[in-house]
Amino acid sequence: MKSSLPMQIESRSAFSLVETALALGIMGFACVILVGLLSVGLNSSRENIDRNALSQIVGTMRGAVRAATSMGTSSSLESGYTERFDDFGVAVSPGNTGDVLFTARLSASSVTLPGGTTPIKSWKVTLSSPARGGQSLGSGVFWSTP
Repeated sequence: MKSSLPMQIESRSAFSLVETALALGIMGFACVILVGLLSVGLNSSRENIDRNALSQIVGTMRGAVRAATSMGTSSSLESGYTERFDDFGVAVSPGNTGDVLFTARLSASSVTLPGGTTPIKSWKVTLSSPARGGQSLGSGVFWSTP
């Protein structure tokens, strides 16, 4: 015998297990990509900081050469003058070794240009980082006349 009551089907709106797993997989993949980009960004930032510090340090060393040249004592710098700097490229006092991040070594060589009679001094600043195991970070060159 047939029942006169209509059959009621309950409908629930929810996510299925497959939809949930797919959403979690997509979010996990996006997180892996973001973590990978973060390391690239941090490396790029460190390289920019090092480049800016090198520029600041070369400017400081150039100032030291100009001061020594104007006083006639630039020969004391030619034999390998070394200066220590912090992470912003500011010179650190000799007694304060805790803040040293960069070490700059100054070396000089004389160059005579073709057709010229006056030698020009070529100064090279080599930057290294004792805090990073003595890793060489680059160098900068500038010239001066006697």
